[in-house]
Amino acid sequence: MYKPKVPSYAVEDFNVHAFNFQSDMSLFTEFVVTIKADNPNENIGFVYGKNSLILVSYSDSDLCSGKLPAFYQPKKNVTEMSISLQGTSPFGSGLQEALMENRHTGRIPLLVRVWLLCNVMGSNWELERSCPKLARKIWFVDMP
Repeated sequence: MYKPKVPSYAVEDFNVHAFNFQSDMSLFTEFVVTIKADNPNENIGFVYGKNSLILVSYSDSDLCSGKLPAFYQPKKNVTEMSISLQGTSPFGSGLQEALMENRHTGRIPLLVRVWLLCNVMGSNWELERSCPKLARKIWFVDMP
């Protein structure tokens, strides 16, 4: 008998490797984001697709994005994965000033969104329909 439970997803850690304003009014960012997926089910696993996505933004402007690896998560399993992201984003002077002001306070609020696309698997069957899952967190990045 199956008693399905919804897996939980969380942004566990966020590391800044680069946050550099460029002379052409763009911003180069490099982050490493750690995602945790917790499958509490006794008889159900999940197959996560290669089209899963992670996106980091500031004030409705996307800074960088990346793909999560495709993987199978077995029953009663917690999986953590670290994903490296880099991007160059165009910024106008107003947004750059706001970012600089936040940077001088030492904290920048970044929105981290994760879309996990998965198929559900039982012991002898797989539900082919993808079910999108979203983890979302505002992360306050401490800047040097």
